[in-house]
Amino acid sequence: MQKKTAAQCKFCQSHSIVKYGVRKNIQYHRCRESGRIFSETDAPERMRTPAPVIATALRLFYDGSSLSSIKEHIEKKLKHTVDVSTIYRWIIKYTDKIVSLTRDCKADASRTWVVYETFTDVTGRDYWIWDIFCEKTKLLLASHISHSRTPRDGEITINSAFDRAGSKPDLIMLDGLLSYPKQVEKAFKAEDMNVLVENISSDNDVNHMEEFTNALSHRTRVLRGSRSLKSTIMIIDGFAAYYNFLTPQPGLNNKTPAETAGIASPFKNWGKLVRYQP
Repeated sequence: MQKKTAAQCKFCQSHSIVKYGVRKNIQYHRCRESGRIFSETDAPERMRTPAPVIATALRLFYDGSSLSSIKEHIEKKLKHTVDVSTIYRWIIKYTDKIVSLTRDCKADASRTWVVYETFTDVTGRDYWIWDIFCEKTKLLLASHISHSRTPRDGEITINSAFDRAGSKPDLIMLDGLLSYPKQVEKAFKAEDMNVLVENISSDNDVNHMEEFTNALSHRTRVLRGSRSLKSTIMIIDGFAAYYNFLTPQPGLNNKTPAETAGIASPFKNWGKLVRYQP
């Protein structure tokens, strides 16, 4: 019988584990409770790279760093050799993870929404990104990218925001989209809608929305590395989850928008997300 160690299972935190052999100078264990096999290194399941290295790559990417600069940072600062292609696989894997874990979370949103649209270029074609924020909690309720600016595109974004917020707004503030009242009307049905739509025009309004514009300009830097519509959509979805769940804000008493909107999350940073097992 193999000797029990003092470590614990990465997946269920049980101390009922036994050594399970050494491969490539790394000690492995098997948990008697969960039956899972895991390494002694701080690495996610079926991976050899320590979680802090992966978390650093994700943080740098969503902070706007290029893949090549992330590789350089990891190799110089963390002394870990890695390929750019591997970093990109981490981004895809853990972006999908955070989006999947947060997609169906419902928010305690305020009744005032702020709508922005921003321009982006994807492989030489013009696209528009539609964003809806909750004015009180700063939560990004919905994002949608489209090649056009039709009422249908606005309707898709509004309905996505409604799914997360669970209630209609009383006021929608716009960044100058003169066609947006038609999209509001389509989304909420003219016969039972009572939503006031206003343009963001005064200096006070502009200053009040500074957090949102800063977030959108930050996302623009991240999108510079996109090379296809598919990767652009991935980054938009990933950035929304990153902004909502992993970015505490001074204006929210250093809480994240998700916390302020009453959404509980089991992870507070990229490292906890990488290690998290649902």
